[in-house]
Amino acid sequence: MNQHIAIKLTVGGGPEPQNEIYQIYKASQENGTSWIATRMPGKHFRLSPHSQILAFTPLPNARVIMLSAKIVGRYEELPDDPVAQDLYGDYKAVFSAYWKIRNAELSKLEASQLPGRTQNDKPLHHAFSGQSSFVYWIPDAKPPTRKKVEATSEPHQRPQTTDISQSSIQLQQLPTVPLYGVDFSGAREVNGRNQKLWIANWHPDNEYVSLRCGTDDDGLDRRGIAEIILQEGGLWVMDFPFGPPQEVALSAGWNTWQDYLAWCGSHGDPVVLRDMLREILKRDNVNWSTRRKIDERTKATWFPFFNMLFRQTITGARDVLTQLEAANREHVSVLPFHEFYKPALQRSTVVEGFPGWTLSRMGLSADGYKNSSESARIKRIGIVSAIRQSGIPICNDDFECAIGDIEGDAVDSLTLLHAARLTLNRRSSEWTQGDWSNIEGWYFD
Repeated sequence: MNQHIAIKLTVGGGPEPQNEIYQIYKASQENGTSWIATRMPGKHFRLSPHSQILAFTPLPNARVIMLSAKIVGRYEELPDDPVAQDLYGDYKAVFSAYWKIRNAELSKLEASQLPGRTQNDKPLHHAFSGQSSFVYWIPDAKPPTRKKVEATSEPHQRPQTTDISQSSIQLQQLPTVPLYGVDFSGAREVNGRNQKLWIANWHPDNEYVSLRCGTDDDGLDRRGIAEIILQEGGLWVMDFPFGPPQEVALSAGWNTWQDYLAWCGSHGDPVVLRDMLREILKRDNVNWSTRRKIDERTKATWFPFFNMLFRQTITGARDVLTQLEAANREHVSVLPFHEFYKPALQRSTVVEGFPGWTLSRMGLSADGYKNSSESARIKRIGIVSAIRQSGIPICNDDFECAIGDIEGDAVDSLTLLHAARLTLNRRSSEWTQGDWSNIEGWYFD
């Protein structure tokens, strides 16, 4: 008895529930384990090799987002673990128990379909109809299975072409300069190749967009991206934070953006730098989860040194931005840190982007398209179709490639390409508009 628990995440007094669930799931996928906190202490819980947790949060129309996972530990104090600290460091006074989990799965379903029952044999969805937020739970003997989609051993591999009609595409004027959307990655690189890097390019001279992965052709790594930027010209949109929050910079002693870049290159291991910075902020009583102005404005839940982002943040500054900062300003400008020059065929302009925000501005969900499930594949099809319908010419091979990449990186690069197209059409006065510090940076919204 008391080997399993079910909880409902609600608004108020903690992280925003939907974002919390997705961050828990993402951390589990990245690290193998993750954490979830509860207000109730669960002191009668008895850990067994089979203990499970079910966590859900309501959606409109009587639906829920549900996370299920194996419980591997329970703690009464906030653990000194980066994932737990990122998720719950600002809410220590709220929660009484922290549950270490693994093998997390995520799904959407009707509230009436929540599996299992309470120990007094009440259907689970009835148990949470009132104020209850924590129950001891008996899972179904045979939990419902989800249809899986077989992933290729190489997600970037081009599948066989499917004939997808382009008759309904809204034809748009060709860009006047090359446009690039770069889905960036701080992942480990081997022999000049990074399998998580993706570049989508729309060149005025080409009929279709080109889509490239870091393991295609001769390979591509982070430093190689900087070299291409300096050679190719045009407008580049990249999805990692270009600068730190101003309050964090003040605590760390970074008086200029150049100071920050130097710090990012001062050690080869981003984990070491992240841990050093955490200790500095703890000393100065600066919240680890401090966000930039643009992140607050768009209600982004991630921040530059968040556990799933800090490698991108640090390696992006070290391997790309530092090279661009050292280059001739006639060749490249990184906004808002350099003088504004409109993108040109022989001059690159580089700005930060955020795929999640671009998707929301398109009226599309930024959740649930980065896994191997059939529902995620359908969402990838919807996103790439919407980008295509907007007038960006994506050939059938690359359409199939993007929807076949179960990690969603190819989709993100196309989303950033869409952001580049919108950005290019802005008036010159809009490129530097906004109350931004000279160290934080921003992305177009």
